[in-house]
Amino acid sequence: MAAIEEAFPRGGKEKSKNSQITNVDEDFFKTKENKSRKRGSSSKDGIKRKKLKSDKDQSRSEATFGSETLVFKAVSPGMLILGCVKEIQEYELVLNLPNGLKGFVPITSISDTYTKLLQQMVASNDGEKEEDIPSLHDLFTVGQVLCCKCVELVGGKKAGKKRLKLTINPGEVNKSLQASGLKGGMVIPCSVSSKEDHGYVLDVGIKGVQAFLGNKDAAKGLGKGCVLHPGQHLKCKVKGSSSLGLMSGDTRTIQVTISLKELNDAVVPDGSTLQNLLPGMLVNAKISKLYESGIGVKFLTYSGIINKSHLMKDPQSFQKQEEVRGTILYIHPTTKSISLSMLPHLKEVQPSNDLLASFSPGSVIEKAEVLSVDKTKGVYLRLEKNVTAFAPLKNLSDKEIKDIAQVFRAGSTHRCRVLDHDYMDNIMLVSCKESVLNQKFLGYQDIHPGMVVECNVQGIHKKGVSVKVSNQIRGFVPTIHLFDAALKQPEKKFKESQKMKCRVLNVDPAKQRLILTHKRSLVNSKLPIITQYSQLETGITVDGFIVKIMDAGVLVALYNNVKGFVPKKELSAEKIDYPEKMFYIGQVVKCRVLNCFPDEERATLSFKVSERTPFGSKLATVPEDFEIGKLVDCKITKKTDSGFDVALLPSRLRAFIPKAHLSDHMENCEVLWDSYSEGNVIKSAMYFNRSSVLTLTKKPSFVQAAKDDNLITEFSKIKPGLLLPGVIHKVMDYGVFVDTCNALIGLAPTKFMSDKRVADASSLYKVGQSVIAKVIEVDEEKKRFLLSLRMSDCYHDDTSIGIDHLEDYLVERDLVLSKLEGKKGQKHRLSEVAVGSVVGVTVAEVTEHGALCNLESGLRGVVTYENMIGVTCQPGDHLEAVVLHIDVLASCLELAFNQELVKAIKHKRENKFSQVKPGQHMKCDVLLIKDDFILVSLKGHALGKLGYLPAKKHPNDFLEKHQFSINQTNSVVVKRIYMDHILLSLQTHEEKNAEREEAEKEKSRGVPEHKLKLGARVKAVIHKFLDLQINISIGDVPGRICISEVVDDIEEGKSPFEDYKVNQEVKVKIIGFRDSKSYRYLPISNPKCSKAIPECTLKPSKLAVKGFRDDEDVSASTYKIGDKVTAFAHTFVNHCLWMQVNPLVRGKVYILNLSDNQKVLSCPDQYFKPGTAYTATVIGLGKELELSLVGAKSEVKAGAVVRGLVTQIQPHSGLMVHLSDGYKGKVVFTDIADTFTDMPLSCFKENQIVQCFVVSCDKKQRDKCVLSLRKSRLSKEGNQRNKVKDKEIVKYEDIKQGQVLCGFINNSSSTGVFVSLGRNVSGRVKFSNLSDYFVKNIEETYPPGKLVTAKVLSIDASSHKLELSLLEKDTGVPESIPKALMTNKRLGKPTKTKKPVTEQESQKETAMKDTKPVKRKADKEPEIKKKKKKPEVAEDQDSGVDTNDKSDSDTEVKAATTKRPAGGTPRLKLSTSFSWDTSFSLPGKQESDESEDSDDEEEDKPKKTKKQKIEEQKQEEKKLIEREERMLGQQMEPQSIEEYDRLVLQSSDSSVVWLAYMAFLLKTTEIDKARAVAERALKTISFREEQEKLNVWVAYMNLENMYGSPEQLNQVFERALQQAEPFKVYQKLIDIYVRSEKHELAEQLYNKLVKRFSLRKDTWISFGTFYFRQNRAESARKLLQRSLKSLEKKDHIELIAKFAQMEFQHGEAERGKTMFENILSNYPKRTDLWSVYIDMMIKVGELEPVRHLFERVINLNVSAKKMKFFFKKFLEFEKKYGSEETVDAVKRKAVDYVELKAGESS
Repeated sequence: MAAIEEAFPRGGKEKSKNSQITNVDEDFFKTKENKSRKRGSSSKDGIKRKKLKSDKDQSRSEATFGSETLVFKAVSPGMLILGCVKEIQEYELVLNLPNGLKGFVPITSISDTYTKLLQQMVASNDGEKEEDIPSLHDLFTVGQVLCCKCVELVGGKKAGKKRLKLTINPGEVNKSLQASGLKGGMVIPCSVSSKEDHGYVLDVGIKGVQAFLGNKDAAKGLGKGCVLHPGQHLKCKVKGSSSLGLMSGDTRTIQVTISLKELNDAVVPDGSTLQNLLPGMLVNAKISKLYESGIGVKFLTYSGIINKSHLMKDPQSFQKQEEVRGTILYIHPTTKSISLSMLPHLKEVQPSNDLLASFSPGSVIEKAEVLSVDKTKGVYLRLEKNVTAFAPLKNLSDKEIKDIAQVFRAGSTHRCRVLDHDYMDNIMLVSCKESVLNQKFLGYQDIHPGMVVECNVQGIHKKGVSVKVSNQIRGFVPTIHLFDAALKQPEKKFKESQKMKCRVLNVDPAKQRLILTHKRSLVNSKLPIITQYSQLETGITVDGFIVKIMDAGVLVALYNNVKGFVPKKELSAEKIDYPEKMFYIGQVVKCRVLNCFPDEERATLSFKVSERTPFGSKLATVPEDFEIGKLVDCKITKKTDSGFDVALLPSRLRAFIPKAHLSDHMENCEVLWDSYSEGNVIKSAMYFNRSSVLTLTKKPSFVQAAKDDNLITEFSKIKPGLLLPGVIHKVMDYGVFVDTCNALIGLAPTKFMSDKRVADASSLYKVGQSVIAKVIEVDEEKKRFLLSLRMSDCYHDDTSIGIDHLEDYLVERDLVLSKLEGKKGQKHRLSEVAVGSVVGVTVAEVTEHGALCNLESGLRGVVTYENMIGVTCQPGDHLEAVVLHIDVLASCLELAFNQELVKAIKHKRENKFSQVKPGQHMKCDVLLIKDDFILVSLKGHALGKLGYLPAKKHPNDFLEKHQFSINQTNSVVVKRIYMDHILLSLQTHEEKNAEREEAEKEKSRGVPEHKLKLGARVKAVIHKFLDLQINISIGDVPGRICISEVVDDIEEGKSPFEDYKVNQEVKVKIIGFRDSKSYRYLPISNPKCSKAIPECTLKPSKLAVKGFRDDEDVSASTYKIGDKVTAFAHTFVNHCLWMQVNPLVRGKVYILNLSDNQKVLSCPDQYFKPGTAYTATVIGLGKELELSLVGAKSEVKAGAVVRGLVTQIQPHSGLMVHLSDGYKGKVVFTDIADTFTDMPLSCFKENQIVQCFVVSCDKKQRDKCVLSLRKSRLSKEGNQRNKVKDKEIVKYEDIKQGQVLCGFINNSSSTGVFVSLGRNVSGRVKFSNLSDYFVKNIEETYPPGKLVTAKVLSIDASSHKLELSLLEKDTGVPESIPKALMTNKRLGKPTKTKKPVTEQESQKETAMKDTKPVKRKADKEPEIKKKKKKPEVAEDQDSGVDTNDKSDSDTEVKAATTKRPAGGTPRLKLSTSFSWDTSFSLPGKQESDESEDSDDEEEDKPKKTKKQKIEEQKQEEKKLIEREERMLGQQMEPQSIEEYDRLVLQSSDSSVVWLAYMAFLLKTTEIDKARAVAERALKTISFREEQEKLNVWVAYMNLENMYGSPEQLNQVFERALQQAEPFKVYQKLIDIYVRSEKHELAEQLYNKLVKRFSLRKDTWISFGTFYFRQNRAESARKLLQRSLKSLEKKDHIELIAKFAQMEFQHGEAERGKTMFENILSNYPKRTDLWSVYIDMMIKVGELEPVRHLFERVINLNVSAKKMKFFFKKFLEFEKKYGSEETVDAVKRKAVDYVELKAGESS
């Protein structure tokens, strides 16, 4: 390297070797000593003495040593210095330099790479986000050692104001280095440029040279898992041994390492020049001289000095020629001497500052020991943990110290306070001044959020005021925190040096940032100061200030960045629609804490504080002539995102027009908002609301209603049937809220939102959308009303509604285009283009969806694929196109390339033959489909003209536009011509409209126009009598008289029509009008009554009064519970008598409230004739009055006696009875009578009225009442209870063993017959205790409800187990079994009592115990039973029940047994258990060999020989054995319930067996039994077998889905969720719904699933697949956006890739391509995604794009293994779809790749 440098000098004067030697001579300091020494110098104490020569040399050396110390004035631009990071601020670094100096590094002087990132962020608004760029805190750590270069001295002229501006950019620091000077082993500073696959590219700062740090080398210095950021600085060691081997390739890359071990051992290599020496490098040196202030050293060919402060021990303790290792600090700019340091923390690559950090600035040290005193500098002290501190002279005392050495003697202790850290010298800077010790705030760390501080104004700025808290602390008060009230120019209220009292909001000591507030309400607040989320407690009240206002609520900040959210509903007790108009940023608010989640750092607050007035409670200030519905002009004062702030004209009062209220069309709202500017005047806006903010609307639907005087502004005027204009106020899951003006908000429930079922209301309705709503119900008491938005309720084929709606849209669009004429640029050019005109365009780009074009005027155009049919174009082509639509917001045009249309427009003629007139019929073709209109081209005589069809027949219509498609031909009728716009209507709609008009004419024909008025008394003729009204005629005008308006008083049961007859002339009074079309009662204020039907009265009391009184208005009638009214019977339906109370009010009387007479209640329709009058009591309010004809209703409560209606007779359980007020109950067998009778239900019938005693009831569960019909309960007389024969048994404790009781058969099962003894008490009768006879059919012999007498054999009250006997010997009562149902009497010993079994447990017992198979021996002779001798059967083995239903006689199934020794095993035993209570016969044999018929029958049969009988027995046994083996080996499918019972006992945990059992029962349509099997399976299968249980649950849900009701399916589903894994259960039920094509239910379940499992990506993928398979791609795309908000970022890539695949398979392939391209542009090395993308493209069939993808992927920088995969895939593709040439091309590329890799490795 030296030779190279001599041959090619870097310019300037050539240096001789002698000059170089002189520079590094060890006597270098002597020259300086001689020049700097003065004659006659004396010691400081003034004593002159003669020194020795050696003393003189020493003093000269000390003076020289002092001159080498770095001071501020000696630092010059270009000087390299070693520094330590002291502070990391937001935009700069503060460094400690040697000798107490400081400097700063601006953020733009970090590195070139980092500066480029910052420039990119600033240049692009849509580009890189700030959080994507690492901050200085990410790049540096406090105490980090950096090599820096002085750039300049910046600052003012005042002392202490100048600062050293530094740079650490490698390009500046390493500027003196050249590529030729780089050697292996050198340590150089670098910064990270970029991250690559195998490591990092580093910026060295040397032109033409870059460094590479491998991942392995990086891990050695950082540790595994650590990542380097662009701009991060590193100290790197150059790898290699000589300069010749360092460079590789044309890019001249050097390999470096940051291994801690190698860096700590790396020293400056021999032969390094002075230019190659950089601060921070380690050198091995020898001590040449010793001084009191340090030592002199020599290394290589240079000399250096080490100051005493940078030595670890006293200088005199070193020896000359001693070897030491030091770190270069700087090279003195004047003397060129090199200053070194031996401090260990500067040698370390990762220095530790834990000791210094343990002493925070401001902390007070009580005892600091003096180490030494430097009279020229200060005092060195030792703190705890052997930390060295330094107190400068100026910080020793507030007073002057004459003798510092005397006051601060070595070893003495003093009190001091930490001021700062000096990371370079590794010492603490302290002060011993008393004033400093007593100072309140010394540093930022001494200030905490919530503190009140006093400060002085230092500067006034646009964004706030900067203040000074102390000499070291500066703060800032933002503008919003200067005053409580918002001022326009608050900064004018302050002056410099003005004192302020502030409270601390936030403080960041690390960044030295202090934010204060001067708001008096916060400074003087007495409420708790909250600085942490953990301090928030529910219910406490705190002060905060608003930092953000949103539609959903307000964000409030407390102290220390603690924030809470106030939902909209918690803003006030009053309704606040527009929070931004009620609140402002910076507003101080009192908040109540609702809840807090400290772990999540979020809290919910409320402004509803009891001691303050609610926000919005005051009505907005309005003009004197204010009235809701009135039209006013206003001027825009401010334009915001949510609308316009306006000033009313001429009053100048403030108001607000929301953006959504600018139009009835959502698209036009945005366009109109964009077209208006501040200062514009808006005419004819309507007063809409004044609750908290005076709100105006420009919606034509409201404005027109106000003009027509049809606007409803008061709740009292809202009546069912009214059609009201409205705007969507809120969209909820259960419906939408509609605002009809003046804060009258009604609810449209889900079922009333649309004629078709709507799963998601937000898919149809948006907040601010205009609708027409029909009132369907009004609740006067709660001031609520329900609305319907269904087309069937609101639209009746009137096509003019859609035409009006369309015209409003076009009027607004024309207004916007007219405003564009005054604009400049693109907007102005839009106004020059007209829809339907022909323009010339140039094709810019062609895609699958259409073409992008440019017009000559500079406008852009879009042509969809549908409007390009018949036209092929390429980029650059010039074509003519027709303008279809002007998109104002996007500043572009929608065009059509339809050349036939272009030709027709260019050649269209304007004459009388081509004129379009209203009423004409013609054909048209659809050109464009939008949400608000359908654009069509007309045919016939109007060829070349365009027209508009409504996309909505009605504001609530969402389906009309979906019946159209591009190029579709329709028959239309011209309805209207507005300006140049032709408004059309479909001919089919017009036909319906004509039918409607004709029907209305028919309705109104009988009502001629009249001038009858309310209160008029006129003569009328009775025309006809109906049940509840009299039809009359007043001249030619038809009218009616309600039955309630005939007489004032009437006798009970009489009809008021008795005194009148047809054609009788009567005098009537008009009290109202009914609409002639709908017969709806019109409000008395309705002005359109000239063609309405008059409602009249005949009551003398009303006829006697002239005019119309308010009390005669029947629509205003009100009732309350307890009122007595006269009601007229109409009809009896569904247990209710309907009655008429007045012309508008009906009532109903439940049958139980009709009469006390049982005879009347049995046939009420015969007693209550239509039109008869009765006095009724109001007992309930609602849509209809609930009335009673027997007075006030009796309260249903426990212990009450009430009347009930038998609604159902249940043979197995009892009676179902309905009571009044919605209560229902049950009467069991034992509660029907005090004396039990057989079949007690036989005396009851449905709809029978009974007196009931309420045993218990629950208001929450009104259908769970327990009732009794016992006379002892109903009677109030106490002696009645003594006459009870069969007493009530309420609990098991009431029963004693041995007691004989009467009861009713409840049910029978395989374990016995169950008898009910009381309401909740039942016992089991085993078959052995059932009868002394063999019973053929148990259910027929012992039916439910049969009365029996039973004896209690045993009782266990704790477990509710009761064993009974019905045997005659136990009860003493003869058995009442019909002879036809009994067989021979059984013999045997009495049975032993076994463990009692409950009724529930009996369902589980289905078989007897198993017996083991025995070995069969052929040499044994079988014993043959004698025919007439019966075997004795033990009763505990005998069921007493006939097991063969196929024969009339009772036969016993027996198997012959072989001879066996005593105690031997039986000959035949079954290996599987089966139920004995079902029929069973041996295979191949219908009857047994032996019979228990009479002896005569046996004698008639031919006798068999002994040998024959033995042979038959063998054959029978053989068949039985074969059958058993087949069953055991599962060689045949079970064919009966008994066989399945055996099978499930064998494999009780196998779901396969249980499912087969269920399938078998479903084949025989035994649905209930299949359910029972499913329940048995769920109880039997072990809880550990989760999958087996899940299989049963799925089968159970499938069963209910196919055969059950939705309620039953939902019950099974809810149970499955509790007992199985919920996610799997959801998925299984969804699959069931999908298979059964119940897609709506599947979608509902998916919505629940994604809410419950929102963090599982497979949930979203499954839902998306469902949508795509249902051809609902748009819904799937919206779902993708929802999922990205819910899932973690790590799951986003895979999710988007999955949805992209779905787009390929079910949606739009082009969209899928776009999604894959976006992913791969950000993650180009995800080879798995490349593979999927390629596969999808291959399936699409586009070969060239696939080849293009392969070309891109084989040029990626990925591993050879992955590249092999893609080459193989590429080759297979070309073999299948390509040619031999393409196959060879792929092979050549593969060979080139291999050769390239081989070359790189060599």
